[in-house]
Amino acid sequence: MNAPDTDSAVPLLGRLLLAIALIGIALVLGWALWHQANAQTSLTAIVTTELPNSGVTNPVTAVLLNFRAFDTMLELAVLLLVAVTAGMLREHKTAPSSFSDRAVESAFPSPLLLSLARDLTPVMILVSAYLLWVGAKEPGGAFQAGAVLASAGVLAHFSGRPWLSDHQDVRIRALLVLGTGAFLISALAMLGVTGTYFDYPFAWAGAWILAIETAATFSIAAMLYVAFCAVMPSRERP
Repeated sequence: MNAPDTDSAVPLLGRLLLAIALIGIALVLGWALWHQANAQTSLTAIVTTELPNSGVTNPVTAVLLNFRAFDTMLELAVLLLVAVTAGMLREHKTAPSSFSDRAVESAFPSPLLLSLARDLTPVMILVSAYLLWVGAKEPGGAFQAGAVLASAGVLAHFSGRPWLSDHQDVRIRALLVLGTGAFLISALAMLGVTGTYFDYPFAWAGAWILAIETAATFSIAAMLYVAFCAVMPSRERP
């Protein structure tokens, strides 16, 4: 009599348990959606009601930096982890880049790129500052401002005059943790003042949000730029 094939039985049992678990999750999600469809709660109405107490007049900024500031802090922490991991991968990267060093050398320095970097970088910095400032009232904010500021760094890199790109540089490390650190400091400060995380007093709310967004702008720009540099060949300034 042949012995039972335990090697094939184990995967079969695993697939059966996984199928049961997925069916259970699907039933729970279906039940939640069914009851949510009958709920009368309107998040729009809640945000509109609490908006005057948020310190800003843009509902998106109010949600991201006040009502759910903890979630936004975790999003910055995820970006920080991505930037740190990208920097570590660049340090240990052995595979050749998709851009050959010869192609990079032939493209740098280019008079056109040098002119663009010289003329557009100040404009991009001003646009970034504008997006940061206007975010309290109109569409904008730290993520958009940080992306524009990072693009100025990318332009500088392509023009042969890269900004700080070594993730081991203390200045880059300070910029990377600045945004998440600002959120943590704010949370602890508000806990001491009001007894609740991110519960800004009305008189301070606007200033606190602007300070956090400013720190987040620099952090987001540094994270995006470090991630970009991780996939580009290194180049010293000529």
